[in-house]
Amino acid sequence: RYVKEHESDLTKEDKEAIDKVLGYDDLAKRYDPELADSVKNEFNKYATKEDLKNYFKVWFKGLLKHPGTYIDATLNNVYGYFYPGAHKWYFYHTFEDEVLEDNLVDYHFLEGTSVIRNVLTKYGYIFVSLPLIGLLSSIGFNLWILIFMAVMLIKNKKYRYLIPLVPLYGSFLICLVSPANTYFRYTMPYVFAIPIIFMLLFNCIRGVKDEKK
Repeated sequence: RYVKEHESDLTKEDKEAIDKVLGYDDLAKRYDPELADSVKNEFNKYATKEDLKNYFKVWFKGLLKHPGTYIDATLNNVYGYFYPGAHKWYFYHTFEDEVLEDNLVDYHFLEGTSVIRNVLTKYGYIFVSLPLIGLLSSIGFNLWILIFMAVMLIKNKKYRYLIPLVPLYGSFLICLVSPANTYFRYTMPYVFAIPIIFMLLFNCIRGVKDEKK
């Protein structure tokens, strides 16, 4: 992002340092604010320690000069994990021909199922737009449920019930350092566990109310 927005600030030496690690010539074009793959996939695995040292010198120099650019780059790569209105909903309803190569796998659709498969496929794509129930596919919405549960448990001093939430928050933190923003499959470990954890919270809160009675 820095190269894209502030290329004029870079010296010849700076560009050479970047080029030895990430490839400079088409770096700005490869940059995608919400997916780091096109940049990181060109990382030079043969870069020496000296190359990396020089690269990070340029990196930190840019951070001091234009910190807002670095903040923007970070937010663009993570906001979807917090914002309920961000969706990148997709699912797999076909298969790649490569799985049939060398006859290692016999993979095929049953005859006469094309109609029902098409109906289910269309439903799958509109699911995200359904009122209320569509929120289940919202990564940000599910995160705020996790936060709400933690707040309620702390408020009611049920600290031991926070233990089941630790792996879920761990999964969320891994998503934050992933190369992709708002990828539902990355969040499956904690999203799919939420219904069970929510029932645990409900029983916990209900037990607190019974104790007060």
